[in-house]
Amino acid sequence: MVKVVKTGIIISLIGFLAFSCSKKKECASIQPIQPIASFQIVDANGLNLIGDGLTYDFEDIQLFNDALDIPLGINFSQNGDEAAIWFDYFQLISGEAYNLKLNDTETDILRFQFYIEEGNCFDLKLIENVNLNNIQLDLSGTNSNRLFVIVK
Repeated sequence: MVKVVKTGIIISLIGFLAFSCSKKKECASIQPIQPIASFQIVDANGLNLIGDGLTYDFEDIQLFNDALDIPLGINFSQNGDEAAIWFDYFQLISGEAYNLKLNDTETDILRFQFYIEEGNCFDLKLIENVNLNNIQLDLSGTNSNRLFVIVK
């Protein structure tokens, strides 16, 4: 009887280790999803306000946190009349205030709430909501590439 129990435990342990090793190999070939968020700044009619000769020039826009004292890297993309700013939010902390400097005279406060979604290989940091000056913004896009629109 003891021999049967020991054999069962050993077989279970071997099966568990084999499954774990194959899962590690499977996960080794998968790159984690980069947490990207993007935003647009538009007027009340939905017209883009970011770009050369428009209300907000891309070179003036900064996203930073006073505690970090370093600007967070942002990127700019334009497709016809639409423009968006996108950034990796991995280093952002849930609930903290981030300054969105639009130009020398206008700075807004962004707050993000994040949640963690457990995955088979990697956990994902996802945006639950975004507040601009204490007003919640609508989010669209996929969980790993969230888009929010700021109306000025």
